[in-house]
Amino acid sequence: MSDPNILFDPQSLDRFPQTPGVYLMKDHQQKIIYIGKAIHLKNRVKQYFAQTPDPRPFVSLLPEILSQIDFISTQSEKEALILERTLILKHKPKYNVLLKYNDRQFFLKIDLSQIWPKFEIIHKVTKADEISSIKIFGPYLSFRDLNAVYQQIERYFQIRNCTDLIFKNRTTPCLQYQIKRCSAPCVLKVDREIYLGEIQSAIDFLEGKTVQLINQLEQKMLHASMQQAYELAIFYRDQIIAIQRALEPQQVSGYQEDCDSIGFYRDGDHVQVVVLEIRNGKLSHSEHFDLSHQGGDDDEVLASFLCQYYGKKSIPARIDLPFKVENKNEIKDSILDIRSQEDQITTKVTQSFKLVDQPKDQYLQLRSIAQQNAQERYLQVQQNLKVRNQALLSLKQLLKLRQIPLRIECYDISLIQGDSPVGSQVVFHEGKALKSAYRIRYIEDTREQNDDFAMMREVLMRRFSHRDEHDLLPDLLVVDGGKGQLNVAVAVLSDLGIQGIDIVGLAKARTQGDQKTQERVFLVNQRDPIVLKEGSPAYRIMTQARDEAHRFALNAHRRLRSKKRLTSDLDGIRGLAKVKKTALLQVFENIEAIKSAKIEALLKVEGIDLALATRIFDYFNQNSSMQD
Repeated sequence: MSDPNILFDPQSLDRFPQTPGVYLMKDHQQKIIYIGKAIHLKNRVKQYFAQTPDPRPFVSLLPEILSQIDFISTQSEKEALILERTLILKHKPKYNVLLKYNDRQFFLKIDLSQIWPKFEIIHKVTKADEISSIKIFGPYLSFRDLNAVYQQIERYFQIRNCTDLIFKNRTTPCLQYQIKRCSAPCVLKVDREIYLGEIQSAIDFLEGKTVQLINQLEQKMLHASMQQAYELAIFYRDQIIAIQRALEPQQVSGYQEDCDSIGFYRDGDHVQVVVLEIRNGKLSHSEHFDLSHQGGDDDEVLASFLCQYYGKKSIPARIDLPFKVENKNEIKDSILDIRSQEDQITTKVTQSFKLVDQPKDQYLQLRSIAQQNAQERYLQVQQNLKVRNQALLSLKQLLKLRQIPLRIECYDISLIQGDSPVGSQVVFHEGKALKSAYRIRYIEDTREQNDDFAMMREVLMRRFSHRDEHDLLPDLLVVDGGKGQLNVAVAVLSDLGIQGIDIVGLAKARTQGDQKTQERVFLVNQRDPIVLKEGSPAYRIMTQARDEAHRFALNAHRRLRSKKRLTSDLDGIRGLAKVKKTALLQVFENIEAIKSAKIEALLKVEGIDLALATRIFDYFNQNSSMQD
């Protein structure tokens, strides 16, 4: 059980039990700074205060920052490992492993019920996609990975990529046809069977059935040649060559099972982890994690990483560890228990996966590559950090700031013709975008919607008047605009009694006639702005923050206008109440998706029965026929 009243005192460590469990270190503000697990709680906690010095930087800080240690006893080490992960995800301690996932995933979708199907990029799989004619590929954790696959499909298979609206209204072949990336079924007489064959080939390619795909293409090439369709035979030949070339550099020999090889590099309290994924005999993907302020030893950091990482990711047949680990079985059992609790819908986890800490032959070589990648990635991260720190220092000197602006907040207002204004807040931490701290604030006072200064005041007042003790204040506050916006920001912070924050206004470069103004920074109590030299480190940080705020605000503004337009487009459907409109918006991404949805897909939406689904379908299809 937990005893929250044990205050930190080295003499009190004897009161800790000799049982497995989790210990929680707190600072003088009673904030949890580190969570660890132990087979023997008393022995583990005593190690932090032994006469032999612990080399970890975190441990040397304990006398200054540590105020209290709590503990929670468990029945086994496995329970302790699972509890440790749960508490880390809940409290997010500064000195623990906390993996930052990009929750935005990407998928490829194709609806085979269409006459001329095409692949689409989507951000989430909805209930409307759960029908037999729709195939989904993914998820891809980054748009870069998905885009690389999408480009390969465009390069190897002649499949359209245009929207249904463009496809319907096209009168001549587009550039994709000219560069032999589409057969132009929109305007040319294309054999639908051949087109669907291209679709199936692309699906085989995405599913990794490359051997079968090449065999099928070879048969098609021979058949076309026998029919004296030589142009088609040449097309299939070129397709085979292109796919073989794409696969050659990826082939890895000697790997008989899917495997993740973990690379691990440590320098003080900074840990770099790299995961190399082998799938279907080839290196298919890699991920890297930059873990700073790590208080645990190597075994603890690795165990915590594995439980968090494979708590969300698919698990291969084999995971190769970077060094020898004593508690492999406990880690494996913990991963399986975590997945059994959380994996309600996703891929089932096989019980047969294994953790290998002493790989041999090709697997040993793969681990060496992973280790090398981890070290090289760490050096790259440190070099990038050095460049950013130098840029922040130059920004401090140029703008005569009180301190180095480790946290920069930038604000922008997006407004088009007085409609649906929104304000954005973007945050840069140590010169790098901190997207988890981005915020959108919708302008609530409609009287202010044509007053830029009043809208900026509302956004800043809501940001700084509704904050708690854990809400960080910026070192530098940047508003998009000139003296007027700057004066608004100064007045807001003055009214709220907030001091110690540097405030500047950033005016965008503009072209006036034959003359072009440069990026200018307006300072408090200084008449003339400071001109940012194009390409300088200060210029890059300031313009990147401002452009990011503008992009974030503009995207939010477009979504809001699109939502309003979509709602108005649905107003003419009898029996479609506000709640059901909202349900449609949650399932379908835009009005075009609703217009093209089949009755079967509409029935997947909560609250939509057969009569209403038929009414929605008829409404849009009849309107479309009338427009035609």
